[in-house]
Amino acid sequence: MAAIVRKVWQYARLAVGGIMLLIAVASPLVPKSEQLVRHERLEAEGIRTVAKVTNLWVNDDKMSVVPLRGLGAMGRVGGAVIAGQRMDRALDGENPAKRDVLTKQVFHVAYAFQPDGKAAVEHRTTVNEAQFTRLAIDAPVEVLFHPRDPAIHRLLAYSKPRSPITAEMKLMGSLFGAVVGGLLMWGAWPRRDAAPSVQASSNAVQRVARITGSTSLAGSARPPQSTVQRTEFGRRT
Repeated sequence: MAAIVRKVWQYARLAVGGIMLLIAVASPLVPKSEQLVRHERLEAEGIRTVAKVTNLWVNDDKMSVVPLRGLGAMGRVGGAVIAGQRMDRALDGENPAKRDVLTKQVFHVAYAFQPDGKAAVEHRTTVNEAQFTRLAIDAPVEVLFHPRDPAIHRLLAYSKPRSPITAEMKLMGSLFGAVVGGLLMWGAWPRRDAAPSVQASSNAVQRVARITGSTSLAGSARPPQSTVQRTEFGRRT
């Protein structure tokens, strides 16, 4: 059973490594989709308009039941998680000591706007607590949308511009995938020369043992030279 598990794990690593290597080689050659290009050109080609907030609500993450203080029993790892979560809340404008739990509340805002000559666009997104307190239902918010596809847009005051995917980023990702995939395949590749080498070593040891044994037997069967000489001397006298 253990041999079967090892074999399955070996072939799984080979498959994952091969897929990663294939993606790493092919990804620089795949052209960007039109939607991705529009996202990247939103800042340069976008049109500004005013949207209206239609709804606001807050909900808790379902995983927010683990107290952060309980992670202290994990030592340095738990302390690092606690510090990271509290820093993340502080950067988002939330009071770090307000809710000492693993996850935080999620603040949602729904809005709608009407591009010229196009259908109305309704969308919702998430904001941090500080931004949420500045919003109100029916309040105006400025939106930047793409003229060819208004569904591609962002709230100007509540989001950051999207970073374009450069050729250097794609190259670095490909190199990383190629290295990891290659290492996985190299580590899991079956070694066919392992068994013959072991057999050859065993045969060599057996030959040395036979030669050594035959030499020992020959040496023990031969009488000492001094004994032969003494015997012959006794016969002459």
